[in-house]
Amino acid sequence: MRRSRGFTLIEALVTLTVAAVLAVLAVPAWSTFWARQQARADVNAAISALALARSEAIKQRRGVRVEFLPPEVNAAGRHPEGCRDDETLEQHDGKERYTYPAWCYRVEDADDSEEAPLRIGQLTHLSKPESAFALTFEPLGNAAIHDCSTGGTKACKLTFMPDGIEHDSVEPATLFINITGSIRREAP
Repeated sequence: MRRSRGFTLIEALVTLTVAAVLAVLAVPAWSTFWARQQARADVNAAISALALARSEAIKQRRGVRVEFLPPEVNAAGRHPEGCRDDETLEQHDGKERYTYPAWCYRVEDADDSEEAPLRIGQLTHLSKPESAFALTFEPLGNAAIHDCSTGGTKACKLTFMPDGIEHDSVEPATLFINITGSIRREAP
């Protein structure tokens, strides 16, 4: 009786075909999973910044503000250091504008903007609101949300969505910041 010491060409081709089919089926699922994870990372960063601002406001007994700057701002509204990755200065209709790949958020003392910020970061997947806004947490933990586009509700609504058409199947993640200062996540 003769011993087999390897695979036949047919066995190798069948194995490679099965592996190729599995890879083709797995790539879209992996892409959707990765897009969802990136949006969740931004949601967690925003929750962390908002929770820091609220806890610092209560601890220090003074207002703490969280300012959100969109990826495109006029020359006077340039993002602070720490949010200037891939900054581009453009001329449009005789006006200078800075563009960035992501939103910038800054947690700072509401009364003394000259002081170093408590935290600075970027949010790539924040999609709504579409213009700059700020939230101020007061000494008792309440939130002044009048600067945030609330759409008639008593909560500030932040929506996070991955960019690109290939992620249309990914549901947006939403944060609600209530006037009481509570932060609630609405997951897909």
